[in-house]
Amino acid sequence: MKFTQRVSLAAGLLLILVGLYLMLPWKQERKKFQPKEILHQRSEKIFRNVVLQSGKTQKKEQKMCNLVNGGSPHYADISTYDLWAKTKFDTHLSGEWEMPDPTFSRSSVVPRLTVILMPHSHNDPGWQKTVDEYYTDQTKHILNNMVNKLTQYRNMTFIWAETVFFSMWWNELDDAEKMYVRRLVQRGQLEFVSGGWVMPDEAITHYGAVVDQLVEGHQWLWTNLGVRPENAWSIDPFGLSGTMPYLWRHSGMQHMVIQRVHQAVKASLSKQGALEFYWRQAWDNSYSNRSDYNGRERALLEFTDEKQVIGVDSVMAVDTTSDFDKNEHLNSIAAGGSASSDILCHIMPFMLYSIMYSCGPNPHICQRFDFGPTQSKNYEEKELAKDITVKSVARDAELLVSQFRAKASFFQFNVILVPIGDDFRYDKEVEWDRQYANYEKLMHYMNDRQDWNLDVRWGTLKDYFSLIDSEINKQDHVKHPVLSGDFFPYSDQNRAYWSGYFSTRPFDKHFCRDLQALLHAADSLNTLSYAYYMKWGLRKEAESRFFQFSAMLQQTRRLLALAQHHDAITGTSKDFVVEDYEKNLLTAYNQGQNVVRHIIQALLTKGKVESPIVFFPAHLRSSAFDIVRRQVIQIPSTGRGTVVTFYNPLGQFRSEVVSLLVDHSAVQVLSSQGKETLPSQISPVWVNASQRVFVEENVFEISFELNILPFSLVTVVLSKLPENILEDAKLHFARISVYNEAILIIPPNLPFMQAPLHPDWREDILVSNGLIELAIDPRTGSLLRLTHLKSGHTTRLRSSFQYYTSRGSGAYIFSPAGKASPLFPVNQKKFEKNFLRPLYSVIPTIRVSEGEIVTFIDISYHSIVFQRITIYSQPSHVASAIFIENVLNIQMLIDKEIVFRFDTDLKNHDLSYFTDQNGFQFIRRRTLHHLPIAANYYPMTSGVILEDAKTRLTLLSAQSHGCASLQKGQLEVMLDRQLVNDDFRGLDEGVRDIKTTVSHFVLFTEAIVGRQKMHSSFMPLSASLSLPALALQDSLHHPILIYFSSVDSDAFFHSLTPVPPPALPCDVAAVSMRSLVTESFGYNGTTLILHRRGYDCSPQTPWVELELVCVPSNPDLTMKDIFGDFAISQIHEMTLTSTKAKQSINPQDKLALKPMELSTFHFYF
Repeated sequence: MKFTQRVSLAAGLLLILVGLYLMLPWKQERKKFQPKEILHQRSEKIFRNVVLQSGKTQKKEQKMCNLVNGGSPHYADISTYDLWAKTKFDTHLSGEWEMPDPTFSRSSVVPRLTVILMPHSHNDPGWQKTVDEYYTDQTKHILNNMVNKLTQYRNMTFIWAETVFFSMWWNELDDAEKMYVRRLVQRGQLEFVSGGWVMPDEAITHYGAVVDQLVEGHQWLWTNLGVRPENAWSIDPFGLSGTMPYLWRHSGMQHMVIQRVHQAVKASLSKQGALEFYWRQAWDNSYSNRSDYNGRERALLEFTDEKQVIGVDSVMAVDTTSDFDKNEHLNSIAAGGSASSDILCHIMPFMLYSIMYSCGPNPHICQRFDFGPTQSKNYEEKELAKDITVKSVARDAELLVSQFRAKASFFQFNVILVPIGDDFRYDKEVEWDRQYANYEKLMHYMNDRQDWNLDVRWGTLKDYFSLIDSEINKQDHVKHPVLSGDFFPYSDQNRAYWSGYFSTRPFDKHFCRDLQALLHAADSLNTLSYAYYMKWGLRKEAESRFFQFSAMLQQTRRLLALAQHHDAITGTSKDFVVEDYEKNLLTAYNQGQNVVRHIIQALLTKGKVESPIVFFPAHLRSSAFDIVRRQVIQIPSTGRGTVVTFYNPLGQFRSEVVSLLVDHSAVQVLSSQGKETLPSQISPVWVNASQRVFVEENVFEISFELNILPFSLVTVVLSKLPENILEDAKLHFARISVYNEAILIIPPNLPFMQAPLHPDWREDILVSNGLIELAIDPRTGSLLRLTHLKSGHTTRLRSSFQYYTSRGSGAYIFSPAGKASPLFPVNQKKFEKNFLRPLYSVIPTIRVSEGEIVTFIDISYHSIVFQRITIYSQPSHVASAIFIENVLNIQMLIDKEIVFRFDTDLKNHDLSYFTDQNGFQFIRRRTLHHLPIAANYYPMTSGVILEDAKTRLTLLSAQSHGCASLQKGQLEVMLDRQLVNDDFRGLDEGVRDIKTTVSHFVLFTEAIVGRQKMHSSFMPLSASLSLPALALQDSLHHPILIYFSSVDSDAFFHSLTPVPPPALPCDVAAVSMRSLVTESFGYNGTTLILHRRGYDCSPQTPWVELELVCVPSNPDLTMKDIFGDFAISQIHEMTLTSTKAKQSINPQDKLALKPMELSTFHFYF
């Protein structure tokens, strides 16, 4: 072919391609969907400005997408995702998991072995006793003895973890006693490890609450003792999260010790020489030796025969093949460099942290060297190990050395840690004396035996890891492996899986999250209150109010921190201890509410009307054992009406529909100045009585859309409408439909539109907001499918309530007798043919209240479950989601565990899915059918993602649960557990204190667009939410606070906007905006913790054009952008807990927030 012909052909092909490109639907201008005309009467100028800002930053968003989605994949030596698939779960006849036999050197020269003996006492702030009972009965005596005995025995050491107990004891000391304690710290005899307020659970705690208790503990230690913890100690939480190592590392800790890892997984790690490893975040690609890394990346690409391997979030690729040896194609990435999130982790190799399991692999021998009391319940009955004598020392030392050597064979270096302690040990002086005296005899004998080549000494974690670090520097050829992932679920023995506590006592889990959201809001309000008072020139008043509010918030914070303890939020304490926690939570909740009430009134009036307090919360907790109750707001017949104030605790603009209970049906919503009437909707409040459906005559639900800026207060006025203008007002009444009931009673004076009754309806109930359509089964109440109307894309959902029958389940252990059964079977006759008896045969009552702004579907099943499904008409990202509330009481379901299940048409590869870790990140899970159901349950703190090649389904949660995907396309969440029996893990009782509980979910489906196909052998270990899903999650976790007042005063008819838009980008969360205090509650600067969250750009909703009302990403963000015209100074970037400065910055400096990372800044107003 001639050159000119080739040019002509190429030009022709180019024109064809350009034409096809221009014809693609995603390039065509899409007409924006307008679901309801009434919802587009947005008059706030600021809203239009924010939407415009969003439009200007699409290029920045794409840049962030490329950064997140196209970053280099990150590899570690060990992925826990693979580890579980390849671990052998074999047990001995005793029920204990098999561990490999220790190996010994055959060299004639015995290698030098260093042994660190480390006394410790694990003090639970609540379990079998309340925190106060433990302190009075045992902990205060332990700490008193510690000072006396460490002063007496100058070479003995001790470590302490629980700051809550130490602070209680410290408050009882005089100055001279405090001096002795400081001296012990200075001499290195006493080390504080972890240093949080408590040792938190790691499965179901939210990272925001964990950070807050960590800051509280570290600030206390720094203020009172000048101590910054260097090593983490997490020996009792029932499984270990991959998020916590990141938090410890960025709080200044370099090393960590963990214990409760599945014993079979420990065995698998032991075989790889990996009981000590560098724990790295799966998304962390900051590995310092880039040339070495790139070589390994090329090796991987050659191995996978792919041009490119791209994860979702700069993810770690995990090997899903059956051969462990494939990683031999990749050298250890620990060689020559490390990533910023790396922390050296030591796993205790044996079953427990007691002395019986700490000296070596033989517990019968180790028990002989516990010179304190044994594990009998009554102290007087406890037998003591025999003292070491001159005659016995040789024999005893030889026995103990054999265990030391055996333990050392599990580790790479000839240095071992031997903890000497257990729960609440050293509360008697005799134990201190006997442990010290006997180990001193053994120590001297061992060290004097030159042929044994031993160095046995007292020490702390710092001493142990100093030796390990020294060995790492000396032995370049020996490298610790790098691990990414987590360790859930945990099993100690007898194939018993500790996955039950993920869902035990959900009332308390929900209570903790409610309080966490309230404290988060109260902290930011307290900070803004101080800043505004200073700006208004009211320094004296600022200091006075800060003193008052900070003292109240400290109590709230410390009680919430206490609830993060691994026997509190987990629900694994005795009934009366749980009740004590709940009473503490109520005290904290009411205290937080009072702070917010005071500050809102003070800010709205610019400090002019501080008392009496006339604002009241729209949501109340009347007791420690009841769910939140919504207040009915009284609308006066005279005056301007009732003032309702809203606070947005987020750093982003919000446009949401809010709903309130009012005592009148003809109510209008006015802007704060009364110049504008907002469109609103009145929906009925239902009453069930004698199988008939009543509509309340004096209580109604009013809903309207609210636009509110970051960290802002917005006020509206609710007033009664004159009857003669009712039809002309922007007030709309819901249309009512009732299914499976023959009678509906509506008071005649109410103008609700009523559809014909459907007592025996068979067709699907279809409900739409113009954007999506839901189909509901009228016979079961099941949510059948979700259709996006613009595209016709449909996802099958088929929701149901199921139950497991317990076979030995307890507060900790999940042990079902078999597969789950329907709680309300669809076909009772078919159910009974399978020789199963349904617990309940209930056709639910379904009530639909459909309106211009919101549609409620209320479904009642017997007296056990009430479900509300809500869809909104605006804004678009909210209108594309389904909001689900379940109210549950299973008091009558004896020994049953209730789950909420979806059977979808998604085809998730390899039965894999993603659950979140502590609300911080998502990690891939996989169902392994050779393991029991309980082994395939995982903690879900805030969300779960199920996806295939085309569709992603995201289920967001307002509280923690256990969850699983046991079949392809299936997703289930455990809601509550009622258990008769004890599971023999220390409680000696079941879980019978059942309360009415509430669970909140948001379900969201998206199309997966533009994601490159992964090699089948390598799947991303982590995932991220899309930007719309992030916005939904933020709204779920940090609801708008609502307070009202019936006082008719011009002082309250105002709004307050401290931050000019844009404040924070969509991907940046203000984890905390908390002001620190001095010992006397003086202002000590403000700490701002920001989290730049990764987000996934491949899940999209092309079925509807979503409105972004925040800047997707802003790499140029400064402190000036965040705080506007507030004067701030002395700005420093800090460690996570604000105990050490990293660098000084100016208000105009770019913050340079890294994806996925937490950044802490300290400054002064």
